[in-house]
Amino acid sequence: MFASLRLFWRRMDKLKVPYLTAYLFSTLVIVFAVYAPKVIGAIIDMFISENRVKDPKESVDEFILWLLLYLSMFVAKGLCNYIKTMLLERGSQKILYNVRNELYDKIQNLDMSFFSKNTTGDLISRLTGDLDLIRHMFSWIIYNAFECVIMFVMSFIVLIEINYKLTLILLVFTPLIVVINRKMSKALRPEHQKNREQYTVLSTLAKENITGNRVVKAFVREEYEKERMTVENRKMVERSKYTHRKWLKYNIPYNIINSLLGILGLFGGAIFCIIDPDFTVGDLTVFTGLTWALNVPMLLSGTIINDIQRYHASSEKIISLLNIAPIVRDAPDAFPLDEKIETIEFKNVTLSIDSMKILDNVSFRINAGETVGIMGPTGSGKSMLVGMLARFYDPTDGEILINGKDIRSFTLNSLRKKFAYSHQDVFLFSNSIEGNIAYADPDMPSERVYECARIADADTFIRRETIDGYDTIIGERGIGLSGGQKQRIALARALAADGEVVILDDTTSAVDLETEKKIQDALSEIKGMTKIIIAQRITSVYRSDKILILEKGKLTAMGTHKELKNAGGYYARVFGIQHGSGKEAAC
Repeated sequence: MFASLRLFWRRMDKLKVPYLTAYLFSTLVIVFAVYAPKVIGAIIDMFISENRVKDPKESVDEFILWLLLYLSMFVAKGLCNYIKTMLLERGSQKILYNVRNELYDKIQNLDMSFFSKNTTGDLISRLTGDLDLIRHMFSWIIYNAFECVIMFVMSFIVLIEINYKLTLILLVFTPLIVVINRKMSKALRPEHQKNREQYTVLSTLAKENITGNRVVKAFVREEYEKERMTVENRKMVERSKYTHRKWLKYNIPYNIINSLLGILGLFGGAIFCIIDPDFTVGDLTVFTGLTWALNVPMLLSGTIINDIQRYHASSEKIISLLNIAPIVRDAPDAFPLDEKIETIEFKNVTLSIDSMKILDNVSFRINAGETVGIMGPTGSGKSMLVGMLARFYDPTDGEILINGKDIRSFTLNSLRKKFAYSHQDVFLFSNSIEGNIAYADPDMPSERVYECARIADADTFIRRETIDGYDTIIGERGIGLSGGQKQRIALARALAADGEVVILDDTTSAVDLETEKKIQDALSEIKGMTKIIIAQRITSVYRSDKILILEKGKLTAMGTHKELKNAGGYYARVFGIQHGSGKEAAC
């Protein structure tokens, strides 16, 4: 636990001194709280009790001064408490701010293999609920533990000065408290870890249902999804109740001890008033007034231990994410890719993920300005192949060369800026249409946005069919647009990125043939741009300078449209299905 505290402590930056200053004010709060009963005891002994030291009629001014002292202590205590709370909150919020940014930066830099193994719900829970427990640790748990120790020590000193025998009697339960604390700590830690795991399950389920609501409605599975949520929600409730019952099992003895201490303080003090002439009514008042100062630390220790175990479960999840290193990252001697891409070459490239072979010994070459089509059955590795160009994945064997240099020798940012992607799984942000197209450069001139939209055959429907044209705010993932409209906006976004190599991954699968032809005609007019087109339609690739055929991760054929059509195999079969045997139709 101390290792994790040191890790988060370093993220407080310049607020460390103010944060530590809060503990000075916390100490003053305890001083005022502990010594306030002594002032009341002094007032009783001097002015109120039968054995009073002073006659109140003769020393009204002094009596008023004592009352003002008591009042000022409460005012000072309130002021110190306010300053302490503000300083603690500032420090804990700074940790929260820095760690959240660090986690988000980490997530942004992790590679595809990480996201394939971790759910969105789990990552969201780490960025929200788990992080809030880190803040809670520094804003409440630590300072409460500190106050409990200081309060116990100071009240013990004050009480033992008055009557050490009665004080020692009040401490008779201390060894029992230590035993309960140790057992509670050991019992609650695994329970809080299970709670966090179930919270992740709930977060993941909620996220999937919100993003997949169309599928749920299309298959009329609302009741099924409600039942799933009910089941998991019930598990969360039962887990929380079980943990709470376990905490109560140890907390009940604390409450019993707390009550016994109050009874001991009251009746023990009364007995000492009878048998000890030096033990005054004022002393009894101080004792009964400070019993809480011994009780509260014991009572709060259960809650503090419970919260520490909750913190421990969350901090492990946060630290595990902070310590993850991306598999795909810059080499120590990596340098920027500043030169123009003249050639791209795959040399005996093999890619395996979790012992599953995706690509097997693939070799081909692309020259600048060429249009290359890639076809193959579903699951043949087409998207993974083009993803390797931007190093979403690195080859297991073989190498990918740009201008004769291994792409792993270039910095990731400079390499990826050379490529513009329009992905198969279209994702649009909750932003304006113009903001989505200009995503690569928010300061992009509107004229450039319109130009890219025209090439993608999106300009007409944007201006005529949307509410506010390019200023229309589209929903998350492009909700409100058809599949073809989303694809055309995604294509415009890729073109606007000004990459030297444009990769279109099944970009026109949802548009009609007429629209596809317009897009292909517009793309063919862009001179000097290297284009890689993944498609299932012959009409999308037949104009390509070369077409690659991938089957079961292997490059089984390569050539022009005419060569592949006449050579038989996969391409000829697809052509026959789509256009009829021997008929060229649009091709």
